[in-house]
Amino acid sequence: MGESDSTEAASARPAWDRRVREVLGRMTLEEKVGQISTTPLPPADPEVWAPDLAARPPGIVLVPAMPATDMAARVAAFQQTLGTARLGIPALPVAIGGRLPSLLPGPMGAASTWDMGTVERLAAEGAAALRAAGVFATLGSPGSGWVVDPVLASSIAIARVRGAQGRDAGRTGLIGARHVALVIRLGAAGDGSWHERTMRSSLLAAAEAAVRAGAAIVVPSPASNAGVPAHSDSWLLKQVLRHDWGFSGIVVSAAGAIQGLVTTYGIAAGIDQAIASAIEAGVDVINDGPDAVGRVVDLVQTGAVPQWLVDDSAATVLQLKLRLGLLDRNPAPPVAAGEPVRSPATVTRAVLGSLVLLSDPTGALPLPEAGTVHVVSADAGPGDDGGWSTEPEGHELVQSLTTLLPRAEVRTGMPGPADAGSSGPATVLVLTGDPEAAAPMAGRVVASGRRCVVLLSSDRVDRIDDLATTTASILLGWQPFGPNVDTFAEVLAGRAEPEGRLPMSLPVLPSPRSVAYPLGHGSGYTTFEYSRLRIAPSVLLGRESVRVRCLVTNTGHRPGRDVVQVYLGRRTGTIATAAPSLVAFSPVRLGAGQSLPVTLQIPPERLAVWDRSMRHVLQPGTVEVLVGRSAGDIRLTGTLTVNSAGAVERWS
Repeated sequence: MGESDSTEAASARPAWDRRVREVLGRMTLEEKVGQISTTPLPPADPEVWAPDLAARPPGIVLVPAMPATDMAARVAAFQQTLGTARLGIPALPVAIGGRLPSLLPGPMGAASTWDMGTVERLAAEGAAALRAAGVFATLGSPGSGWVVDPVLASSIAIARVRGAQGRDAGRTGLIGARHVALVIRLGAAGDGSWHERTMRSSLLAAAEAAVRAGAAIVVPSPASNAGVPAHSDSWLLKQVLRHDWGFSGIVVSAAGAIQGLVTTYGIAAGIDQAIASAIEAGVDVINDGPDAVGRVVDLVQTGAVPQWLVDDSAATVLQLKLRLGLLDRNPAPPVAAGEPVRSPATVTRAVLGSLVLLSDPTGALPLPEAGTVHVVSADAGPGDDGGWSTEPEGHELVQSLTTLLPRAEVRTGMPGPADAGSSGPATVLVLTGDPEAAAPMAGRVVASGRRCVVLLSSDRVDRIDDLATTTASILLGWQPFGPNVDTFAEVLAGRAEPEGRLPMSLPVLPSPRSVAYPLGHGSGYTTFEYSRLRIAPSVLLGRESVRVRCLVTNTGHRPGRDVVQVYLGRRTGTIATAAPSLVAFSPVRLGAGQSLPVTLQIPPERLAVWDRSMRHVLQPGTVEVLVGRSAGDIRLTGTLTVNSAGAVERWS
């Protein structure tokens, strides 16, 4: 690394707090390196591991999924042991096993609401539950990786940062007693060779939004772009992340990614060279376990890694601990454990907003008031009656449906020959967490002439291709019913609407045999009409926002919720852009027969493109403005003329 590179890297870091400088000045080299290392949360018995950790305390402890009470006890024991070390600096506990059990929807369910207030509230609840267990950071929604649209993914990222870290964290720098630091992913999920325009406008959009909202921890992707692994990419980690976006938090290596520089990409001769390469590129914390400490110490002592880089990284970790209150002499106790205060109506509204009615080609939903409903599980084995048994939650669903549909006969198990004479239409309700396993069963039900409804209780939508080719109705529930089984039953029985919309297009990977469902797709039990489109200004002369206004009418006989979506279609100019591309959206709730004017704002940065010089600029020309219920269901079309040119701030 040259002198200019060193200056640039140093200038990207913030000025350290006085307390951080004091602690850093008292540290030995081994203690500094310890701060930029990780360790898994050890077993409950401290006698086995306490002496080693007290002698070489790590900066971060990785906490797997477990019951909240166990998590709290084990984290407390671990921190108590570190308190006996020379400086007594606590570790930063990071949850890596997902969220704690909750009544509320998970990451994909939250994304399906298209309601950023709901996304923020769910992130805040998850943060409070983790903080009560003594955990101070969490991996940001690993289950929502299917959401790739830049605008929707960025909106979700901002809401999650605000919910997890608190709305004041970006302004004050402090992360309060009911919040945690959010860990976000940086880079594409797999290897590729993308132009910088694609990286900035699409693949990095959500990460940029999260960083600019104040996200505290970044984990680079273990993948590469154009042959350069993210963990050795100084352009990504220094120029883009720290210089362009102003990131001041810590960069933690992904598990196994440092070793991958040797085994997968072959750019390092051994693990020591890989560690040195990652640190030089901008990685702060080496997530390779306690053994990495000795290796980094040796690299510094031999001159392979400059000590100022270790000092910078250790100070960055300490700065985050200061923001979280972990360096306080008398830190605040964890927030009170237990369920957050919320009304049943709040839970119900969030769950309804997450459920996506993907298809209903035969009108099987809502279930008929009379007739026979057979509830079966595609994930259970053959029952004693020769049909198919249900999981315990299936029996709970049967009980709820029986209460809601008193004139219907609701049974467990697949219908047999004796059921042929049953009065009324027969519907088979298939419960599954694996759409691939449910496809053959759905196909047999449809072939028998019965209507079929598949309720998917997981986020494995990447395996939905075969199921989508049948005529079965598909309701995406994203997660097991748990205590929300009554809400699922109300939707199936027509007492409530499935209000969610797809936060991605399906199939996830192109497949010639699969039905395609566009971004924003989702049906309900009522119908909507769009009219009276107005675009103001229709000619853009400056850098103001464009207002898109239309009238939405519920033309059905029951209340419902829709998500008004605005896309940009074809546009003239010198830079080709993807079409349609989402630029604005707004949920709207209407009573039967009600009409409501809806206004959406398109900020100028969403009209801009990256030009040949990689400047973010407005491109003069005409743009199609498309308004509809999804990317594939456009109801209104207008035109916007852009007569303005020049650079536009990426985030205004």
